Amino acid sequence: EPNLYEYTEEELQYLFTDQIPANPDDARRVMEERAGFTASFDAMVREMTVGGKRITLYYLNGFVKDEVLSLILARLTLLPPEELRTDAVRRLLDQYVAHVQAEEADSITEVIDKVFSGATALLIEGERKAIVVDAKSFPERSPEEPSVEKVVRGSRDGFVETLLTNASLLRRRLKDPRLKLELLEVGRRTKTQVCVAYVQDIADIGLVKTLKDKIGALDVDGLAMADKELEEALIEKGWNPYPLVRFTERPDVAAYHLLEGHVCLFVDTSPSVIILPTTYFHHVQHAEEFRQTPFVGTYLRWVRYFGVFASLFML
Repeated sequence: EPNLYEYTEEELQYLFTDQIPANPDDARRVMEERAGFTASFDAMVREMTVGGKRITLYYLNGFVKDEVLSLILARLTLLPPEELRTDAVRRLLDQYVAHVQAEEADSITEVIDKVFSGATALLIEGERKAIVVDAKSFPERSPEEPSVEKVVRGSRDGFVETLLTNASLLRRRLKDPRLKLELLEVGRRTKTQVCVAYVQDIADIGLVKTLKDKIGALDVDGLAMADKELEEALIEKGWNPYPLVRFTERPDVAAYHLLEGHVCLFVDTSPSVIILPTTYFHHVQHAEEFRQTPFVGTYLRWVRYFGVFASLFML
């Protein structure tokens, strides 16, 4: 908790409310206390004077795209003073911040959440609003074939730990406009993004609503272990040893299940996708069967059934 005797009455007002301070010094003090700027080595602050006004940038060094922000700042430095005398936030958004993902933020909480999600916040002297530029770049690996779901013939790409990349891999296979990817946020501290994917005219909308309500009602610190924690939070297995959901790291498998009416849950930072509802028979399927003729695919599946039966009862 901050030491209340070190702050003026005006600074205390901003510490305990969500209002964005018009004074850059007050804003910086609030960001330092509430978001750890200057205490964390990767939380960066950059101050400039643009159009006769002080502009402060808040961002995380590991997420920001340097070239994008450099281009934006280079254009802002050419502004004449009269351009920012009135309604500076709206003028910058409409005319000078040349980026496809830029929006206003009305509160300090929203600014902090966006910055810690990888965006960059611009606070302008004399303005109660901020500009949030979503110019971020997450560390990620290439979409390689999953090691546990290899196929002889078929695609060699697989889901990765970045949610946006996974959504793109799915959209590449399902170009249906009725494919919905709805984003939710889970966790008071981790604020993990969870995506609910379904085809609107195929999936059971009642199931989709139930899942969204359950995810929205989760009251946890976070999902540090991603998909497995989400599964345990949504499904009460008790002493049932059998899996009640299916996991996959293959985009083609996820797309095929969506066309069958299933719902897929993507969790940011996890390459595995949760498919539900599932039955026992879904767990003995493999993508290789769909790459063979019907006779060979059926034969392989029956061999797998026999192997499961033998391992359970013949021993």
